[in-house]
Amino acid sequence: MAKQRTLKVTIVGDSSSAKRAFREAEGSAGRFAGAVKTGAKAGTLAVAAFSAKSVVEFAGFEKGMNEVFTLLPNISGDAMDEMSDQVLDIAKDFGVMPAEVIPALYQALSAGVPPGNVFEFMETAIRSSIGGVTNLETSVDGITSVVNAFGSEVITAAEASDVMFTTVRLGKTTFDELAERLFQVNPVAAGLGVTFGEVGAAMAALTAQGVPTRVAATQIRTAMLELGKEGTTASDIFQEITGQTFPDFIAGGGTFADALNIMRTHADDMDLSVIDLFSSVEAGNAALALTSEQGAQAFQDALAEMDDSSGATQAAFERMDQGLSRTWDKIKATATVTMVEVGDTIVNAVAAVKTFWDEHFDAIKAKVDEIWPPIQETIVGVVETIRVIVDAVITAVKVIWSGAHDEIETTTRIVWDAIKGIVGGTLLTIKGIIDTVTALIRGDWSAAWTGIKLIFEGVWRVMSATVRTLFNAMKLFISSVGSVIAGIWDALWGRVRDTFKGAWESIVDVVRAAWRVISDIVNAVVRAVDRVITKIKSIPDAIPGGGFISDVVKNVILGPLGPLVPFAAGGVVTKPTMALIGESGPEAVVPLNQAGGLGGPTTIVVNLSGEEVARVLVPSVRRGLLEVDMDNAGIGLR
Repeated sequence: MAKQRTLKVTIVGDSSSAKRAFREAEGSAGRFAGAVKTGAKAGTLAVAAFSAKSVVEFAGFEKGMNEVFTLLPNISGDAMDEMSDQVLDIAKDFGVMPAEVIPALYQALSAGVPPGNVFEFMETAIRSSIGGVTNLETSVDGITSVVNAFGSEVITAAEASDVMFTTVRLGKTTFDELAERLFQVNPVAAGLGVTFGEVGAAMAALTAQGVPTRVAATQIRTAMLELGKEGTTASDIFQEITGQTFPDFIAGGGTFADALNIMRTHADDMDLSVIDLFSSVEAGNAALALTSEQGAQAFQDALAEMDDSSGATQAAFERMDQGLSRTWDKIKATATVTMVEVGDTIVNAVAAVKTFWDEHFDAIKAKVDEIWPPIQETIVGVVETIRVIVDAVITAVKVIWSGAHDEIETTTRIVWDAIKGIVGGTLLTIKGIIDTVTALIRGDWSAAWTGIKLIFEGVWRVMSATVRTLFNAMKLFISSVGSVIAGIWDALWGRVRDTFKGAWESIVDVVRAAWRVISDIVNAVVRAVDRVITKIKSIPDAIPGGGFISDVVKNVILGPLGPLVPFAAGGVVTKPTMALIGESGPEAVVPLNQAGGLGGPTTIVVNLSGEEVARVLVPSVRRGLLEVDMDNAGIGLR
């Protein structure tokens, strides 16, 4: 084994400059430490606020999902959990708040969307709401009204949405307006066999000519009703011209546009206006606008577009799913989903603690009932000790009254101090016992620990007051009443010793029994808190964009949770430290007293002046302070 060498450095000369420089460096370090501690405190408060907000978010989420589950009376617990997870996933994926997804989900299920593919439907509805710049419930309402009217076997939610977006693109209307007005047309069109594509084309052609959406819906509905209802003027004329009813004409491959053109041709042949062939103004106006030269062409072009409308929803969604506004929506949605998940973890942890308490309450109560008699005996013993002390002091006062008049004042003060100390300590002990038992029954572990501390403090006050009184009394009166004091001491000390021996044993039993229960609960809470911290630490990775936001969350808010110190480049540890070992390859961790290899003992004397030390060392100290890792400083700097 290599011998050790000793390096001895002697600094001589004027050291005042060095001292001054080091004082300045120490001041900088103190200010730096204060800043780090302030930041750590702020980060801890932020985490606490985030946890509280998470519980509130989870409570709202849980309430909303329970309302959804009322529509699914036979749903299992596992299916509930799966549906809740799907709501959070779709909210995070599309940047929509869970509070907006849940009511829309309820509406979709109420409208008859099968639970098995309700989330496929929800994805279409979300794309429609984002692309159509409308709220999700309106999108769900518009699409379900189409699918329910025409039948899911005829048209899918995606196809209905594509037709609606194509109608918006070709006409002068909005997704909102269509969703609000299509309920007037859809049931009539579906009943007569007219496709939703024809309805959309007619709406586009009419609104493009300036007809408001609500008026266009009424006109189209009325025109279809007059053509399809037997006995009306338009129906009779159509049957006379074609030899078949309007529904039969549609079933045979005809279209609503073809029927209107037939009516227009007949009116021209009769030198009439097409309006004259309909009994209502609304129906006549629809026929006139859709069969005019420009209207007819727009109607036919729109019909062709409807046949090729697939992908219109996705195109609108992709166009609107860009920019700062949507990025911010996604950040808010991701943060809210994370809070719901953290809140779920916290609530489950609290529920586990409550379950533990419910299961062990009877055992805890039985243990309290078991240890209460010794506590009562301890209280009685303390009171009896006080009585003995008072009797002894009174006896001593009586004995010394005739020969120690000058010492009465001092004696009185000693007696009064003893009484105050003993009574105060006894009351404090009793209060601590009562507070501890009450807190254990209530489940308030912080108050229980405070009560236990009060017990120890009260016992200490009684013991110290007793000993101090006896010592002062013996010191004051031993010369004149030695025999009396000796007798009092023997009786008093034996009583005090026996009383506090029993009191101490009772207190130990109480603390030991309470601690076994408290430790089990604390272990459960610690495990729950660890899961919460793990969930909180995952927030930066869940927020889209990373970069600045991720660094702020990790360094400012999560820093106090405890970074690991890397030692790939080496280092010396002088106190307990959380460290990352082996992150860049194999490393050796060896105590310094076992390192060896530094050579034999050698003394080297180096003479340096204070100014030279300051010039060399102080810049290095300052530079080191500036390079301190804030995360590590949050742990190691005091």
